[in-house]
Amino acid sequence: MDDVQTKVEANRRNWEQRTPVHLASQFYDVHNTEVDRMAPFEWAELGDVAGLRIAHLQCHLGTDTRLLARAGARMTGLDFSAASVEAARELAGDLDITYVRADVHDAVAELGGGFDMVYTGKGSLMWLPDLDRWAGIVRDLLAPGGRLYLVEFHPLAWMLDGDFNIVGNYLDEAVSSDSARTYTDGPELAGDTVNFQWNHALGTVVTALSRAGLRVTELHEHPVLAWDQWPGMVRDETSGWWRLPAHRPRIPLTYSLTAVR
Repeated sequence: MDDVQTKVEANRRNWEQRTPVHLASQFYDVHNTEVDRMAPFEWAELGDVAGLRIAHLQCHLGTDTRLLARAGARMTGLDFSAASVEAARELAGDLDITYVRADVHDAVAELGGGFDMVYTGKGSLMWLPDLDRWAGIVRDLLAPGGRLYLVEFHPLAWMLDGDFNIVGNYLDEAVSSDSARTYTDGPELAGDTVNFQWNHALGTVVTALSRAGLRVTELHEHPVLAWDQWPGMVRDETSGWWRLPAHRPRIPLTYSLTAVR
């Protein structure tokens, strides 16, 4: 097992530990079916998904998978954590969703191709060491004319601390972390606290997709984030997402991208 695969395996074990923590958290609030955790801009950019065959990569607990299924899409969710997939299946209830436990790098072998859409993001790309490889997988999952819809946290947002000092790198880098806490309010992890992440600049994402033969048709940057990362953030009444207060610089916190095969 090479060094990168060793890190990916460490991440898988880390996510096995994260799953019960996230199930217990108010952040995910998994049994509240009234909450729409997708932003209004996502629904507007996605358009009508009814009847579309969609693969949701790195789906974790299937939160967005279920929302898209309720909107009429024929959903397949994939995640490398067995605990996450088991929880997602249980949370799906009567929804007709197929969940597959597999590494995203094995998605084509496990799912085949011919999908109308690949949906992914909101904290997914940072777990991928090689975006050129990932982009090729997305291409092979899609039918001709199919599209990728990606919503991801803006790399600029990871550069700033609570006082808005620049403390991180924008350009691509690999970082490691050892923490018993995740991004939620749940309890501490029981073990396997080490994880590895790869920061990807926006140019890296676009270039990888272009090299794979996908045509980027839309790229939008948004001033909202799914949680209050910094003190003083204001909750947007329309979306439920968070934005910076008026005295802070107006910067992108999230971006969305559409690419067509």
